Amino acid sequence: MAQPQIYLTKHPFQGDARQSQLSFPKGATINAKPNQTGAWWWGSCNGKEGWFPPAYVKPMAPQVTTAPTPQ
Repeated sequence: MAQPQIYLTKHPFQGDARQSQLSFPKGATINAKPNQTGAWWWGSCNGKEGWFPPAYVKPMAPQVTTAPTPQ
């Protein structure tokens, strides 16, 4: 199974819970299902799952970890 993709929110969004939409502040992270297309994507934020508009997010750069240099 593919790993979720992580996005950073560019704008706040107040979703409609009756339509299973996420709400989030600017600067939050969203874990989204990979390889989504369309006007709404499925993801999770702050312990809740739901639909969100992809225009409100940008991909986060992958975290690169390096081993400490021996001295």
